[in-house]
Amino acid sequence: FNGEGIKMYNDGSKFEGTFYNGMEAKGKLTQKNGDYRLGVFIPGTWKLEGDDCEIKQGDIFLQGTFKNDNLIKGRHKQGRTVWEGSFNEKGQLSGKGKEFLFNDKGGEQICEGNFKYGELEGDSAYIKFFIGDVYEGQVKNGLPHGNGMTTFPSGGTEKGFYFEGT
Repeated sequence: FNGEGIKMYNDGSKFEGTFYNGMEAKGKLTQKNGDYRLGVFIPGTWKLEGDDCEIKQGDIFLQGTFKNDNLIKGRHKQGRTVWEGSFNEKGQLSGKGKEFLFNDKGGEQICEGNFKYGELEGDSAYIKFFIGDVYEGQVKNGLPHGNGMTTFPSGGTEKGFYFEGT
């Protein structure tokens, strides 16, 4: 069968989309609990491949470009954390990206720059802390480390050499 259609499964899940040679090719697989996978599927599997794909599983939401079911570029949201950028094979930010952390009081912390194995690393990072301080400069393992400058909510600044966050 080739064309558009809907297929129901014994476990209560449902596929809506395009079939090619009788296989689910492009569309949305929705599970009984509301979790879903949306996009182009590798033939004979539920693995996503290509651009404009999405996975929602519990509090995890992945959106973007997938290769063999792994998000390689896009947005990953889990709980109160959002990552945007390119991802390695382990699902960690790799290269230029952003990390947003949200607390239960409506505050946010933003980390932006180059990431290595999911940690902010390098010479030109930007960190806006929950308390409002903004750090710009060198970082190592996600912490200010090296030359940098902190700007405080009052407008004052502190410039200098930071060691492991202090």
